[in-house]
Amino acid sequence: MAEILALIFTLSVEAGVPPYFVQAIAITEHWNGSIENTVINPAAVSQPNSDDSVDKGIMQLNSRYFGHVDWKCPEANIREGICLIKKLSKEPLLNTWWAVAVAYNCGYTGFKNGPPSSSVEYGNRVMDVWFQLEDARHISLIIK
Repeated sequence: MAEILALIFTLSVEAGVPPYFVQAIAITEHWNGSIENTVINPAAVSQPNSDDSVDKGIMQLNSRYFGHVDWKCPEANIREGICLIKKLSKEPLLNTWWAVAVAYNCGYTGFKNGPPSSSVEYGNRVMDVWFQLEDARHISLIIK
């Protein structure tokens, strides 16, 4: 998982998106009870969604909207996820990173129409994971 998180970090910085936020999205997409128990699987494919689409890869890109992406390629999958995050962050209605996380889960229209409680919980988890990653970063910076 360290290699994937490092790649997410590098590509996020390159794109000007908070790297620990993007890592938190990826970890939340593969959540297994805690950060330590979560394994990010580049070949992961979700169960079918209500519209029969599926979510694929590291960033769990929806097949309905991202069918053109080589989702099995970690770099391509991460870049496309970052691109979506960056696009969402520019929407006036999504004026917090929590809102971006919720919309990443349910889509901009879903957010605008009132996100489902599962997407609100998702956004809360992303923020919690992000804060944990940031705390760990600060702790590691203190050690000399």
